[in-house]
Amino acid sequence: MAKVLILYASETGQTAKIAERMTQQARDKGHTVDCLAVDHLPRGFDIDAYDGILVGAPIRMMKFPKPVVRFVKRFRDKLTAHNAGFFAVCMAAVDPTPETQQNITNWINTFLQLTGWQPAKQGVFAGALMYTQYDFITRMIMKKISADEGRSTDTSRDHEYTDWDQVAKFTEEYLDSF
Repeated sequence: MAKVLILYASETGQTAKIAERMTQQARDKGHTVDCLAVDHLPRGFDIDAYDGILVGAPIRMMKFPKPVVRFVKRFRDKLTAHNAGFFAVCMAAVDPTPETQQNITNWINTFLQLTGWQPAKQGVFAGALMYTQYDFITRMIMKKISADEGRSTDTSRDHEYTDWDQVAKFTEEYLDSF
């Protein structure tokens, strides 16, 4: 079995939750897995200790978190050598319209051009509306966007839109690639 790294950035917790689900799936298949937040890498971190790597990050305001951009730029060649995969988490992924899907593709392509990386496998997953974690202004902005797009505007609780079957399929396909 392989030693796998699942590395992520998470702003409201949904990307971390997805990474943890992937970790459990890989462990259930017998792999050894480290699931780490990109901004909390341990001392002596050695990317070469892994047979496979998945990098995950949320898209917020059409961009990816800076720690992920820095990590990918720093380790681009090693990510390529390790046949690494990438997944993005984005609420816009709920919207199947071609225009929205093209926007997501453009945001990811901008990230890939900026970092110079071409992952071996890519996935995009819908995230969650984490109303209970947003500050007042963000909550009102997300409520307005949600209302315009026909999603829940109940700010008293969070709303998860992640398709867990899609996450499992992506993870399975990635793990089967090595």
